[in-house]
Amino acid sequence: MDLQDARIISNRMLAPGYYRMELECGPPLTAAVPGQFVMVLIDGGGRGPFWRRPFSVAGLVCREGRVCGIELVYKVVGRGTAAMAAMAAGKLVSLLGPLGRGFDVSGDPDPLFLAAGGIGIAPMVFLARSLEERGHRGRRLFFLGGRGKADLLCLARLERLDLELHLATDDGSAGHAGPLTGPMAEAAAKGPPQLICACGPPGMLRAVARMAAEHCCPCQVAVETLMACGMGACQGCALPETGGSGFYLHACRDGPVFDASRIVIPG
Repeated sequence: MDLQDARIISNRMLAPGYYRMELECGPPLTAAVPGQFVMVLIDGGGRGPFWRRPFSVAGLVCREGRVCGIELVYKVVGRGTAAMAAMAAGKLVSLLGPLGRGFDVSGDPDPLFLAAGGIGIAPMVFLARSLEERGHRGRRLFFLGGRGKADLLCLARLERLDLELHLATDDGSAGHAGPLTGPMAEAAAKGPPQLICACGPPGMLRAVARMAAEHCCPCQVAVETLMACGMGACQGCALPETGGSGFYLHACRDGPVFDASRIVIPG
């Protein structure tokens, strides 16, 4: 973990309300793994400082054969992210990280299901690319869902990877009409997955976890939650452990990637 001022390389709109920011930084941030996150602080533009906010690392930036930074994919939802979207190349952003525990995909699970809903694409596209670069030899099925076609992010990047891509939209504007658990269930009926990794809204994660339990399949979920510190001090990201033990885990320290059977998914 380190605190760095990172320089913006680019900050481009992916779709209305969604942006990809590339940031130039050094180790250990450039050693981030899929599922880890950074705490971001930006200049408030004269309106006072914003609190740091967590953003999943969406990939590593490579130039001339070397890793020189990280990438964030984010959605404009409030004053802070609106200010981020307005920042131009060359501006500085304060980063704390990399933080948390990432996905653990050891061996070559076959088939491997990857599921992303909305802005949950950030750690999942990073994971998909990392697995390919690592030489994962199993079959990879990627399920991408959103409210509509405009919410299906990073499609061009996914289409360049060696995986089976399945789309789902709530309004039926692209792919399956309905939640992504529909095509996931159809694929699982043909060959149950050996591992499921997912990130997305709570309802999606709960549905994915239920499907994994039905197939007795290990399932890892990246939980997205607001936090003020990223290190366990603020207690803002506490999640109840399953079984009614009364014990709480923290997304920042114990996650954000969890065994789905271990936590009560919020929402």
